Amino acid sequence: SKVTEEGVSFENPFTKHKSSPNETLEKDMLLLRPEDSIRHQNHISANIIMALDDVVSSVEVNDARFQLATARTLRWYDRCYKAHAKALTQNLFPIVQGGLDTQLGGLREKCLAGFRHRAQEWKYKIPGYAIGGLAGGESKD
Repeated sequence: SKVTEEGVSFENPFTKHKSSPNETLEKDMLLLRPEDSIRHQNHISANIIMALDDVVSSVEVNDARFQLATARTLRWYDRCYKAHAKALTQNLFPIVQGGLDTQLGGLREKCLAGFRHRAQEWKYKIPGYAIGGLAGGESKD
């Protein structure tokens, strides 16, 4: 997969084609944007839906990548919130990112503060939070 500001691109698991009999198998790529994610979740009428977030494996050692993913998760939440068409019947949860940085003032706290700012200042209705960035290869200790 490839993550960009636009969304997440990944190989379409349902289509495979060869340009010619002698060429290697190519897969079509799909782009999942935050708006697409919400539209699909609105369509299935789940009671709780999740905003698309930028996930980084918790064992990653690239601090800049965690910072980018945390900021992008906040921006994508804004796009998800605006695209959410069933706010009266479906609860949209943002996903708190920030890796395993649980220190005061760390990335997780900054991400949560960004969501709280949206609720308090922008009047976003946030019925709950999901905790992201776990179960990505970290030690159980």
